[in-house]
Amino acid sequence: MVSGEIYWKLVKAGSEDLQSFQFITSNFINQGLCKSSEVSCCFCIPVDSVKRYVTKLRKEGESAFFSEEKRKGIAIKYGVAC
Repeated sequence: MVSGEIYWKLVKAGSEDLQSFQFITSNFINQGLCKSSEVSCCFCIPVDSVKRYVTKLRKEGESAFFSEEKRKGIAIKYGVAC
């Protein structure tokens, strides 16, 4: 499990830079430091989204998170319970 200090750094990164947050959490999972379900529960993110970004990291590498997006906006889902 991720320590408290790392948790708060991730919360800060997630609120300021979504792509960095997605890369960092995916990298933790890829390295075996935590599980997709743990990240999902900890940050109230759907587990499917977490798995999607882990797959993105494994297939496309780090550059996939930091290149310009090919689409025009992000989808927002309201009313998701943690």
